Amino acid sequence: MHAIIYQANPVLFRNKPASFILCCLVPVLGWAVLLAWWIKCRGETVTVTNTYIRQRRGIVSRTENTIMLEHVRDVELRQNVLQRFLDVGHLGVSSAAAVDGSIELSGYAHPTKIRDLIYK
Repeated sequence: MHAIIYQANPVLFRNKPASFILCCLVPVLGWAVLLAWWIKCRGETVTVTNTYIRQRRGIVSRTENTIMLEHVRDVELRQNVLQRFLDVGHLGVSSAAAVDGSIELSGYAHPTKIRDLIYK
């Protein structure tokens, strides 16, 4: 049985705070960009269970990428100074089982927590 340990979507404000504030301040066009950005973030989900990590993308059409935790070869964490302060970042998960077996997670909050859950 697969018990969900962690499930999340990318964050808006903490990922790109300057872009978020600019979109909020510019009427109509900025709000439209903010709405499209929000829909894109809601359409992407990462799920970590006790046996696998899965990334789902898309609202109408869907793309899924799943890596069994026993096949994880490497987890790369990238954060700039602002991202470290806001606790958001980019994770790259590589699989030893397949040549193209990788998951790229951009803009997720608490990336160190996700990395630690993958390595458990």
